[in-house]
Amino acid sequence: MMIRKPLLLLAAAAGLTACANNQTKLGTSGSQLSEIRYICIIDNPKAAQPELSSRIAQALQQNGIDSETVSLPAQRKRLYEKECQYNLRYSTAGNAQSLTQMSVLIRTPDHPVASLRYRPDPSDNVQQQIDNVIARLLMKQ
Repeated sequence: MMIRKPLLLLAAAAGLTACANNQTKLGTSGSQLSEIRYICIIDNPKAAQPELSSRIAQALQQNGIDSETVSLPAQRKRLYEKECQYNLRYSTAGNAQSLTQMSVLIRTPDHPVASLRYRPDPSDNVQQQIDNVIARLLMKQ
């Protein structure tokens, strides 16, 4: 019984460490990441910062990916057009000055390509936080 408690504590600690990990999770088509040249960003009006879509577009541009922002439900059909083969969805927590968490998903209409749940460095400004999230999502950091 005495050995069981330390083992349980170690298992719990390992589980918590895995939860805090900021690594990109690849879908079955994760190799597609390097092929992406254009992506449609699905605007999230509930995001902590209203200009977040344009900040994401700037970070994507730094990584060689052009983009456009698509508003749902008005432009839903756009997601199924050839130009929007890849789309990026995001959600955030935080305030106007800083993000405390960001979840990002790149997918096609058929399948997920890559996703990331990330806790940005609070000492960075919002654009630096977004740049880091996108670089990690694209596995360039």
